[in-house]
This record gives sequence, structure tokens and C-alpha cells, in this order.
Amino acid sequence: MFFEVRVAGDPASLVAGITRVVREVVPGVPLDQVKTQSQQIADSLGQESMYARLFTLFGAAAPVLACIGLYGTMSFALARRTREIGIRMALGAAASRVLRASLLEAAVVAAVGVGGGLLLAWAGARYVRSLLFEITPLDGPTVAGAIAVMLGVTLAAAYVPARRAAQLDPLRALREE
Repeated sequence: MFFEVRVAGDPASLVAGITRVVREVVPGVPLDQVKTQSQQIADSLGQESMYARLFTLFGAAAPVLACIGLYGTMSFALARRTREIGIRMALGAAASRVLRASLLEAAVVAAVGVGGGLLLAWAGARYVRSLLFEITPLDGPTVAGAIAVMLGVTLAAAYVPARRAAQLDPLRALREE
């Protein structure tokens, strides 16, 4: 048996009075789960709310992990090319040109990754269509936002190693190798 009571004000403060009145009117009825409507809704959506928070956490962690991985990859790739960059700078290449070339290389890698991701998303779209509510699997603004985030993360991760390569002393670079 359920009772619903509409009150003006804070419902939690009136629970004791409502419980007393119900016991006076119907003495044998147990009242063991007294909840406000807000608590009832929160309890019924508890699992979905937990999943939403968990997926939000994973969604926030993904760009951070991508940035760390890209930073390591770019650092490694530019460290392997120290001699080449040193020779280019010794022959007169400007630091801005080395920086631009390194960032362009990272952007090309990101574009290939984004292209592959779009192909996989397009291929898998029909499988997730039934799981989505009021959006399409390839929602334009969402896809554009994801592409912008990935390109931004890639350029942010590549900037530090590219700047380090652009500030390389050509004589030291040639001596190290």
C-alpha cells in the first residue's frame, strides 16, 4: 500500500506528523519506508546516475590519456630526429619552421586517426542506433566537437616536444649523434 501526500513546504519536516496521523486513522498499517518524491526518483535512477558519472569520468580521462600518449610518441619521434633537425638548423632553417613542421607532422597523424575513427564510427552506427535516445549515432555537432577535441589534444601534446626541437642548438645536436 502506498500513500502520497502533497504538502506546502519541506516534506521531510512533516514526515513525523503524517506518520502519526496515518497510524491514528489506520492503526495496523506498517509505515517502514517513508520517502519524499525526490528521494523516490533518485532511488529509481540510482544505477543510471552511477553509470552516467562513470562514463563522464572515462570520457574526461580519455583526452588526458591521449595527450600523454601523443606527448610520448612525439617526444620519441623528435628525439630520434635530433641529428636531422640539427643539420637543418645548421643549414639555416628557422626555429619557427622547425616548430611548424613538427606540429604539421602531429596534425597529419591526428587527421589519419580521426579519419579512421570516423570510418569505424560510421560502420558501427547501425549497431548502436537502438541504444540511443533522441540522437543519431553520427550527430553532427557531437562528431565535430570530438574532432575538435582530438585535434586540440594532439596539438597541445605535440607543442612541447616541437618547441624543444625548435630551440635545439645545432652544434650540440650534431655532437650528440
